[in-house]
Amino acid sequence: KQYVVPPPPGIVIFDLKNTTLHVRMVVREKRQTQYFDTQSPITLSGNRCEVSFQVRIRGTWKDVNEWDAMSKSLVVPQKKQVYKLNGQKDFRWFHLEGPYPVRVVGVDDENGPMQ
Repeated sequence: KQYVVPPPPGIVIFDLKNTTLHVRMVVREKRQTQYFDTQSPITLSGNRCEVSFQVRIRGTWKDVNEWDAMSKSLVVPQKKQVYKLNGQKDFRWFHLEGPYPVRVVGVDDENGPMQ
């Protein structure tokens, strides 16, 4: 997969499939945390940003943990999946999948899928 034109820098977005659970993106920059429920592009402003995800289970928000694609299971010991980005120049499109546990199954940058 390649983009026709380069995506704009400083943008993060996510998509979600195979789950009815409510998922939100957590963006931490400049010592502030913001939550985004929509799957719309979010513009980052800080040089150093952290992006993670949470899933709502029975009224409580739980962190989305690291996923091992080879073993198709959560990484042990469980650890929150956190992405560190440069909000001035990085573009990321996160692909999440369920049903449960909800996990990040892929990430694209400005050049397409990342390895």
